Amino acid sequence: MKLASVPLLLSSLLVSPCVASCSREQPSAEQLTPSSALKQESEERSGPGPLAGRVTFAGLSQTQVARDLGAEPCAEKSTQQAEVVDGGLADVVVWVEGVPASSSSPPSLEVSAEECLFAPLVSVAQVGARLHADNKDVRLHSFHLRSDDGQGGRKNLQNLVVPPRDPPASWLLDTPGLVHISSDARAGMEAWVFVYERGLATVTDREGRFELAGMSAGNWTVRFWHPQYGEVIRPVQIPVDGPASLYVSLPAS
Repeated sequence: MKLASVPLLLSSLLVSPCVASCSREQPSAEQLTPSSALKQESEERSGPGPLAGRVTFAGLSQTQVARDLGAEPCAEKSTQQAEVVDGGLADVVVWVEGVPASSSSPPSLEVSAEECLFAPLVSVAQVGARLHADNKDVRLHSFHLRSDDGQGGRKNLQNLVVPPRDPPASWLLDTPGLVHISSDARAGMEAWVFVYERGLATVTDREGRFELAGMSAGNWTVRFWHPQYGEVIRPVQIPVDGPASLYVSLPAS
């Protein structure tokens, strides 16, 4: 898995300090002609917009794929499958390389167990965020956290055992990379958290759509990853005067 090895940086737009020209007297609205007023308004609104797009499913079928656990939600072996709505692929990690780091404190993240499913299936979190494992089921569940070892395997981080109706257990996400969550009691019950030290990341919604705000103009590399359908890498250019769009398909052909 290549995600853990990719350095990530978070985008923030830096506002230049006021220079001597800031004190120059500006014409009032009454002094502006209609054409100059429109030009000034356009200049004030100009600037790079968000990167938005959609990830579509490139498999043989474009029909919705439910997370099917069979007749019994807690069958001995269950499988959480990808969700495809109108051709869009949910639960795809989207992140950008080369953006400045954020100085804000990372928000906490919650993963819940309910009816022998972990939700959300895929999440993103910045290093320093705290994972809260919440058991909303009537059964005992464990949240077994493992990270990629860089050699195709996984190493143990922690095993959070949460009885039903107990307060959530928590774990500090202090290392970048992929964290795999599984249940020791329920085979096939799993989730993933992509932890990034620096960068700008999100997860596609049920229809495969995403948006990354706060990107500056320039050329960027965007990576897309899904636990079942792998990874694709695409370049994108953010213009100085507006947003950009990017559309990809998984699995890659």
